[in-house]
Amino acid sequence: MELLEGMRNDCKEGNISWFPERQKTLIDLIKKNKPHSIIEIGFNMGHSSLIICDTIARMKQDGEFDDEPVTINIFDICEHECTVENFEILSESVKPYGIFMNLIPGSSLDTIPNFMKAHDIMFDFVEIDGCHTYECLLKDVENTWDRVKPGGIIYIDDYKSTEVNIPDVDRGIESINWEGFNTYYIDGAFWAKKKFLTLEDLLKPYEQVNHPQHYGGEDNIYEVIKVIDAWDLGFSLGNTVKYISRAGKKNKEKELEDLKKALWYLQHHISNLEN
Repeated sequence: MELLEGMRNDCKEGNISWFPERQKTLIDLIKKNKPHSIIEIGFNMGHSSLIICDTIARMKQDGEFDDEPVTINIFDICEHECTVENFEILSESVKPYGIFMNLIPGSSLDTIPNFMKAHDIMFDFVEIDGCHTYECLLKDVENTWDRVKPGGIIYIDDYKSTEVNIPDVDRGIESINWEGFNTYYIDGAFWAKKKFLTLEDLLKPYEQVNHPQHYGGEDNIYEVIKVIDAWDLGFSLGNTVKYISRAGKKNKEKELEDLKKALWYLQHHISNLEN
């Protein structure tokens, strides 16, 4: 793929232009997702940004994308001269299409948390292709995934690449608990799509307050509250049973503490009887 006229191609680092299948995947994801709020970590020469912007611009021209503005916040350490120059050329060229780009220079480990504190924004698409160390990758995911909208995507480059293998990227992605996302990959790219909330998800907070699993759960005939009511145990004995039942279940590290609480309430009841 060719950069725009005037954009430099001499940063001498890897880029998506070498990998046609990754280009096609990125284009397909943008077409399907139609993102309006985007984060890109790692701009380098701007190949990925160009693909994203060009795809959106073409869709707008063809009437396949609404007229709402698209914002792309780019985080890059800016250690190459071509990064800022290429960003300025690309960002100016896409403004007529309602695409507005913002470059935040510096390490993403510092700039993204600061950005998130200052902006209450949810994102449709996050591309992570910056620092390729294990720790850095985990932090970039940790700092962004809570801000991904349901249906939104986290795209990570250089996963399980047979051509440019980066073990830290593979290990980082595989060590993350992607619960709440559907995950996919091809040779050299990984993406996770955030699931939409179900009725079960919406009811979980209610269930945790009203029928927590560490007390047996709503469907359990021996749920603690049912036993306390059925046996008419009252306050002290009720708490004795409560703390015994949840010991080691609510918080394994506080098992001994819960048992001591149970003992305290039992002793309190015995003392009242003795007196």
